[in-house]
Amino acid sequence: MKKAVVVLCIVVMGFFVVRQTYAVISGSAHDFSGESWSAGQICQPCHIPHNASSDPFTPLWGHDSTQVNYQDNLVSFYGTVWGSVNGPTLMCLSCHDGTVALDSYGGNIGTEFIDPEYDIVPDDASLAGNHPVSVSYDETLPDFNAEAAVVAAGLKFYNIETSTDMECGTCHDVHNSTNIEGLLWVSNAASALCLTCHNK
Repeated sequence: MKKAVVVLCIVVMGFFVVRQTYAVISGSAHDFSGESWSAGQICQPCHIPHNASSDPFTPLWGHDSTQVNYQDNLVSFYGTVWGSVNGPTLMCLSCHDGTVALDSYGGNIGTEFIDPEYDIVPDDASLAGNHPVSVSYDETLPDFNAEAAVVAAGLKFYNIETSTDMECGTCHDVHNSTNIEGLLWVSNAASALCLTCHNK
C-alpha cells in the first residue's frame, strides 16, 4: 500500500510538471503545435516518453540529432581550446545547425528545415562566430563574476565535464518558463544577460 501511494504521488507530481511546462512553451518560438508536420503536438517534436536517447544530458530526447562534429571548429578562449560540443548543446543544434529537419522525430524522415534566420551555424559548420558553448565557466579568469552570483541571477550550468559547463541552455530557456524575448533566462536589456557573467 505504501509503495502504491509513493508511485501515485510521483505520477501526480509528474503530471503537474508536464502541465506547467506545456503552459509556458505554448505560444513560444518552440511551440510547433500549429505546424502542419507536428500533428498538433507540443512536446513530441523534441521529447518522447519511451525509447528515448540514453544520454543522461538529453532527457527523453526523441528528435534526430545532428551528426556534425564541431570539435574541429572550436576556437581558443583565454588561451585554451574548448572541448567537444556535447549533450544539451547538441540537442539545440539538432535543429539550429540546419542539417536536421524540424520534423525528423519519432522515426520520421523530415523535410521541414529551420528558417535561415534561426540557423546559428553558417555554411562552413563553424561555431566560431557564436558565444562559447560546452566550455567550463571559470570564475578565476579576468572579468568574470563569481559562479554563485551567476547562478543566483538565474543562469544555469551543466555538470558534464565539470560542474560549471556552459551550454546553450545556460542563457536560453528552451521551455520559455521566464517568458523573456529570445527564450532567455535573464533579459538582455542594457546588456543585463551579458553582465550576469562578464564583469565589465
